[in-house]
Amino acid sequence: MTTQSLQAKVRRLLAANASMASPAILASLKGVSEFIPSGKNDLAARRQLQHKLEERNLQHCKQLLARFGCVSRMLVDAEETLDNLQRSIEDASTRVQAVRDSTGALVEQASALNHERSILQKKKRSGGLVAAAVPAPT
Repeated sequence: MTTQSLQAKVRRLLAANASMASPAILASLKGVSEFIPSGKNDLAARRQLQHKLEERNLQHCKQLLARFGCVSRMLVDAEETLDNLQRSIEDASTRVQAVRDSTGALVEQASALNHERSILQKKKRSGGLVAAAVPAPT
């Protein structure tokens, strides 16, 4: 089968089914036609076509990997930053808990001292009232 007969079949197929004649289908067929050797449709030409298509696919994959390398580095950097933030948060939480623990004891001590002071102030006031009520010796 020659390239011209193949092209004629494709034209008839596209003419029969207008929905297949979309710009995407036509662009795809045009892209494939770049690989088909002109005037040949034998086993060797089809094998060559398969080789060319696989080679082109490999080139696209290599380009994708090269472009993804930048994104991959950015993701690794972002992950490292998040890990550092997580460690900082854990350190801060540990410090806050330590401060709560140490200030809890101080608050209890301060509360006990305030209670003692209030008792002493009451005793002092009541002692001063008793002293005022008792007449001084003459």
